[in-house]
Amino acid sequence: MLPMLCTAQSTSIAYLEINDVKALFMPHGMIAKNPGTSQSDYEVPAMSGRHPLYAASLWIGGVDGSQQLHLAALKYDQDTYPDFAPGPLSIDGTATITAATSQQYDQIWKIDAADVAEHQAYFTCLATPGCDPAVEFPGYTVPAGFYQWPAHGDLQQDQALYLAPFIDFDANGAYDPDEGDAPCIQGDQALFFIYNDKLHPHASGGLPIGVEVQAMPFAFATADPALAQTIFLKYHVINRGTLTLYNTYVSLFTDFDLGNYDDDLIGCDAARNLWYAYNGDNNDENGSGLLGYGTQPPAFGAVMLQGPFMDANAIDDPVDNTLPAWNGTGFGDGANDNERLGIAYTRYYNNGGGPMGDPMTAGAYYNYLRGLWADNSPQLYGGNGHISDPDADPNLTAHFAYPDDTDPVGAGTGGAVQAAWNEMNAGNLPGDRRMLGNSGPFTLEPGEEFDLVYALVYARAGSGGPFASVAALQQRVDSVRAFWEQLDGGCTGQDGQVGLGPVPDIRPLLLYPSPCADRVHLDAAADLAGTALEVLDATGRTVLTRTLRTGENTIDVSGLAPGLYTGAATTRGARLVGRLVKE
Repeated sequence: MLPMLCTAQSTSIAYLEINDVKALFMPHGMIAKNPGTSQSDYEVPAMSGRHPLYAASLWIGGVDGSQQLHLAALKYDQDTYPDFAPGPLSIDGTATITAATSQQYDQIWKIDAADVAEHQAYFTCLATPGCDPAVEFPGYTVPAGFYQWPAHGDLQQDQALYLAPFIDFDANGAYDPDEGDAPCIQGDQALFFIYNDKLHPHASGGLPIGVEVQAMPFAFATADPALAQTIFLKYHVINRGTLTLYNTYVSLFTDFDLGNYDDDLIGCDAARNLWYAYNGDNNDENGSGLLGYGTQPPAFGAVMLQGPFMDANAIDDPVDNTLPAWNGTGFGDGANDNERLGIAYTRYYNNGGGPMGDPMTAGAYYNYLRGLWADNSPQLYGGNGHISDPDADPNLTAHFAYPDDTDPVGAGTGGAVQAAWNEMNAGNLPGDRRMLGNSGPFTLEPGEEFDLVYALVYARAGSGGPFASVAALQQRVDSVRAFWEQLDGGCTGQDGQVGLGPVPDIRPLLLYPSPCADRVHLDAAADLAGTALEVLDATGRTVLTRTLRTGENTIDVSGLAPGLYTGAATTRGARLVGRLVKE
């Protein structure tokens, strides 16, 4: 029985708790902050009673063709109508959802990889001559959570056909656990939930976007201490609306509270796409009813492992010492338009009011996303970064807040290499900081979808003070990134198979006109609604993805280089393929 909502707030919670972290999540995107106690429920080490993070969530914002600001930014959960609400949006162009549907999705699905593996083994045994399931799997029953997995949207409400990814054991395009199908997750334990920014007006003051987020936090049960104290956050972001957003930025907002929240300092590692908190001295005392971490306190941070795609320009952008190439990925690798953005800005603001305090308007939120203070002044290098501080260089804009010595080429200062800058050598007093790791700008088109991956990482040195824990955190981030890069991105233990498996029928897909210059059209039947059209180049690499709607679809291909392309979409029981020539 789902809880009755007296407001549009999310009320459900679930914990990711398979390793040495116990982390709370809510179905509208809030991480850590417990709505019942208003305290942190992100505990590391698990069962220690100590918490390094008070709250975290996604922020995203950009301007439309009329320069109107569209923004969704969840800080905490105190607003009657937070910017995000549970549930998927319709794909009919209106990007809508009802309060009743949102209530149905006010839940989080929790899956263990061990249950998926046993389920797959059981059905493999059923299909294998000589394997007796009564002997190999006595008393086996399908986990109840598998039946509740939100694999398919409600087509009567114009939702996408495919929502939560699944392993299609019988390769028929439809999810049915009694036929061997199972949730597709990453890690040894994962959560899944869907939320949107369209149910109600935004407390931030920003206009809605029509964005749907399919979230999958996951973790690994392992003896590796770096992974054992890390969780991963994977977000599949889809623009279900009809507006193109320009100068779009996306960020993971993080309110680091390292034990005692009132004695923290913050910093970033610009090259590693990492931002973090550490203690202001070598003893994190108890305070305000919260347990501190004691002597030799830890450091805790967030790292972007995968950012959004840079806008296509039909070339392989070279590697150099400027942003975004310096800390992005896919640059100079011989492939066109696979470049992903790294962190363009790390930003902080203080608990309280004023030009460096909590954002109170949509414009202030957007300023923080694009490297400005709430009063429209730029973040400067030195001091506290604001023009009011005489130690801040008024002629030197800084992309990164307190990078210490991690920007040796001056990528964040326009190529002007600077001395190390951190909160300690700036003489700042410890306090309660919030931080953002911002990626952008990029263009977000209707139907566009992309994946973001972050990791929340904890480290504690054995000696050496707070900066020694920062160094330990940097080492752990390197280990976590190396581990992430060797994952294939598919379902745990399933050879990379995600969502739909192979399907038997091949049908034609008509893309017109061909040849084309800037735009191509296709008429989608009802069974294609909500599926993804992939455009592949001559090497088989996906260069563009758009979500299809019933009826005529117009796809902007102006950013593609001239040549031969293949359009492909998968639906129930069929793979549709067509050719396209771009002039």
